Amino acid sequence: MEDASRHQVEAQCPGLLVASVLAIVLTALPLQHVLLAQTVNSFWCHVARSLSSIPALLWQDHQTSCVDILRALPSLKCWFTHLPLGSIKLQLDSQLGTIDDLNVLGVHDAGHLLHALSLCLPDGANEAALSSVLKLCPKIRHLEISDYDLVGGTETTGIFLRYLPCCLKSLRLRLFPFIDDPVFETCVSTASQLQILELEGLDTITDAGIMSLC
Repeated sequence: MEDASRHQVEAQCPGLLVASVLAIVLTALPLQHVLLAQTVNSFWCHVARSLSSIPALLWQDHQTSCVDILRALPSLKCWFTHLPLGSIKLQLDSQLGTIDDLNVLGVHDAGHLLHALSLCLPDGANEAALSSVLKLCPKIRHLEISDYDLVGGTETTGIFLRYLPCCLKSLRLRLFPFIDDPVFETCVSTASQLQILELEGLDTITDAGIMSLC
């Protein structure tokens, strides 16, 4: 009985070793190659979908655009069930038609996978839509939002800041001239773990607003 169990374990060891080596290799590849690995055979598919870390999701390669990753979020959630929450970084500067695209393309189904988001708001961005997006991304640690509105007529007052994740560590805001002290203070109290704050072009923030950080 014991001999049979020992032989069974020994027979499994080569397969486990191959799986371990293959997993290490896959974690060093661009996302596109990791996805292709699933199509080789059932063994490769099992190893790929058992990954608990895909570093390519945290650094942007030249073969996969962030918009493509955004579209793939629901599939990534379905396929890679061992990925921890907050495993993906997206840098979407000037890559969206409207802010609603964030929701439509995948955040609605898998926003909890996002670790970091850098976003340049499209012209005429809907602030309510941005608020909805933040509600769906509770695991974001690093957030950067810029508002280069060349059309004008849309005053982003900072309502979206009320929905910052409580686990947010760093926040960078650029060119939001209509965000005032009360909204700014709400932002600080909402993101209770905030450690880094960078502001550029927030001209209505006064010394009192800055002191609210203390």
